[in-house]
Amino acid sequence: MLKMFLIVTGFILVVFLAMDDSYNFSIRALGYEFTFSIALLIVGIVLFFYVLHLVKKPFGWLRNYHIRRFQKNIVKKENFLTYVLTTILDKNDLSIQTIYKKEKSLFAKGTTQQLLLEALFSPSDSVFEMLKNKKETELAGMRGLFLSAKQKGDIDTQNQILEVARNLYPHVLWILQQQLELQLLQNDWQNALETIEKLHKHNGITQDDYRKKRACILFSLSRFKEAFSLTPENPMMAWAYAQSDPHKAEDILKESWNNTPSWRTYELYYNLIKNENSARQMKLIEKFTAKNPSSKLSLLAVSDTAMKNHLWGVAKETLQSALNAYETTKQMAEMMAFLERNGWHHEEAAREWDQKALSLGNVQPWTCQNCNHTSSEWTAACPICNMCGQIMYHVE
Repeated sequence: MLKMFLIVTGFILVVFLAMDDSYNFSIRALGYEFTFSIALLIVGIVLFFYVLHLVKKPFGWLRNYHIRRFQKNIVKKENFLTYVLTTILDKNDLSIQTIYKKEKSLFAKGTTQQLLLEALFSPSDSVFEMLKNKKETELAGMRGLFLSAKQKGDIDTQNQILEVARNLYPHVLWILQQQLELQLLQNDWQNALETIEKLHKHNGITQDDYRKKRACILFSLSRFKEAFSLTPENPMMAWAYAQSDPHKAEDILKESWNNTPSWRTYELYYNLIKNENSARQMKLIEKFTAKNPSSKLSLLAVSDTAMKNHLWGVAKETLQSALNAYETTKQMAEMMAFLERNGWHHEEAAREWDQKALSLGNVQPWTCQNCNHTSSEWTAACPICNMCGQIMYHVE
C-alpha cells in the first residue's frame, strides 16, 4: 500500500513541476554551465533506481547460484549428504574418513557446514529443523525429520513431512519411495497404485519389485486377473483369479500348476472334476500333472485322486514311488496311514504311520524374500518386515 502511495505521489509531483519552469537549477564545472529543471532531475533519479532494480536481478541470480547448485545436487543426484543422513539414522557403519573426504567439494560453507556436520555426527530433530529452514539444505532436513519419525513409529508426522516434501519436490525418488511404503502400510491401495506408477516412470523401482508390489496392490483391489498376469508364479494370485472366474478356472489352475505346483492348486482343480467318473478323473489328473509327472506333488496328486476313487492299488504304488524318491513329509505319512487303514485295513501299519506323521513338522511353504520369514499362509505384506508382495511360494 505504501509503495503504491509513493508512486502516485511521485507522479503527481513530476507533473506539477513539469508545468512550472521556474524550478530550475544550474551546475558549473570546467567552464561549462548545465541547467536542469527539478522535474527532469526527479525523473532521472526514478529512472536510475529503476535501472538499478533491473540490474540487481542478475546479480541476485549470481549470489544465489551456489544455493541452487547445492539444491540441484540434492534433488537430482540424491547426493552424499542424504546418503550419510540415511546411513547414520539407520545405524549402519560409515567411516568418518569417507565423510571428511567429501566435505570440501560437497558441503556449503560457514554456518551451513557446521549444521551439516552436526547433523552427521549428532543427529537430532532440532538440527534437522534448522537444516529444513535453510533453502540449500531444506530437503536434507526434511529427510532427517522423516527418518527420525519413522524410527519412532510416528505415522502422522511421517505423512505430514512427506506431504510438504512432495509439494516442493514432486519427483524426488526417496519421497515417492517412502510415500509408497506408508501407503502400503496403511492399506491405501488406490493411492499406492498411483505412486508406484510414478516411481516406475522415473526408474525409482526395479522391474522385479515393481511387478511384485503392483501385483500385490491389484490383488488387494480385487483385480485378480491383472495380478495373476504380473506374477503367474504366485499360486495365491491364481487361486483368487480362478475362484472369481469359474469359466476360466481350469486353464488358470493348469497354468499355475505348470509354473509353481502347490497342493492347494491341485485341490481346487480336483473340485472342478470331482463329478466325473473314476476313469475320467484319473485321466484328467494325469494330464494335469503331465509336465513333470515324477515330481513329489505330481505323485501325491495322482495318489490322492486314486484314493478318493478307492483305487487302492494305484494309490499305494504311486505313493510308494514318492516315498522312495523323496524325503518323507508329514503329508506323505498321513496319506500312507489313511491308505493302510481304509484301503488295506492294516491298523497296526496305519498306527506306525500315524506316529511317523506326529514326529514330522508342518510345511511352511511361503517365504518372504526380504527377511526370509516363513509361514503356512500367504499375506499381502510380511508380518515381520511389512514388505508388500515379497512373500512367495516355495515349491515342495
